[in-house]
Amino acid sequence: MNILVLRSYGDYVILLNSLRKTTIQEPIHLIVSSHLQLLHEALKLDFPNNIHISFVDFKIQNGIFSFFTNKHFFSLGAIKEISSLKQYFKNNKKENYYIEHRQKSQLLQFILGIKLKSIYHKNNVYNSFNEFFEVQPVLNQIPSFTLNSSSTVIIFPDSRKRNKMIGEKTIATLVMALNQKAVQYKIAKFNPGIEQKNGMINETSYSNFIDLVEIIKKADFIISSDSLPVHIAELYHKPHWILYNHKINTNWLTPSSSSSNYFSTFDQTNLLNIIYN
Repeated sequence: MNILVLRSYGDYVILLNSLRKTTIQEPIHLIVSSHLQLLHEALKLDFPNNIHISFVDFKIQNGIFSFFTNKHFFSLGAIKEISSLKQYFKNNKKENYYIEHRQKSQLLQFILGIKLKSIYHKNNVYNSFNEFFEVQPVLNQIPSFTLNSSSTVIIFPDSRKRNKMIGEKTIATLVMALNQKAVQYKIAKFNPGIEQKNGMINETSYSNFIDLVEIIKKADFIISSDSLPVHIAELYHKPHWILYNHKINTNWLTPSSSSSNYFSTFDQTNLLNIIYN
C-alpha cells in the first residue's frame, strides 16, 4: 500500500495518530513531502515494523500542497510542485496509490496520469483514518481532568488561516477568567527565527516544531483553534479545548474534545466555568 502525503501539518499529525495504532499487517509505504519532515522528527513516534516512510522534496513551500488551496492554486509555486510530482511518478509507476483527502484528487490523478484513491471524504476525519488503518476502537475516551489553581494552561492564538486565529477580545476574556480562577497560564506565540523564550510573565514563544511539541507536552491543558496544537495535544493525550470562529466543524473535532464536549466558538467564553472545580 502506497500513501501520498501532501497536506498540512495538522493533517499529517492526524494521519500519524491512526497509523501508529494500525492493525494492518501488510507493508505500508508513506511518500511524504519533505515540508513535513521537521515536524515528523520533532514528534519522535514509534511505528509498527511494516510502516516505511520516505520523505521526498516536492517543492512544497506554503505548508500544504498549493494545488489543494484556492490562494496558491494558480501560482508559480503550484506549477513547480506539480512538475516535481510528475517527475516522481514518471520514475515510480505503481498501482494502488492512496491520497489523504478526496479534495481535487480526481483532477490531480488526471494531471499525474496515475490512479489515486482517497482515505477521507466526509464525516469525522479521525474516524475515517481509524477505519482505513483498522484501528481498534478505544472505550472511555473522555479524559479525566479538572482545571484548578495548580494547572498550567497554554493558549495558542496563532493559525495558518486568518479566520482561525483567536482574536484579542477572546484572548482577553479567557485571560480574565483564568486570573479570576487563579489558574496559571501562558500565551504561546509563533515567532519564526527567534529561540524559545519568555517575554512578559504570561507569554512564551516558539520558532520550531521541537519547541512547540515540548510546550504542549509540559502543559496540563491546551486552548487553541482548530489548528496544529490541538492535533498534537490529541496525539499526546493532553486535554484541550478547541475554539471555532462561528460554527463548530464536527468533521475536524478530535476524539477527546468531542467525547468531553471541550469545544465552543470564539464568543462562547464560559468554558472555564464548565471544567473548573
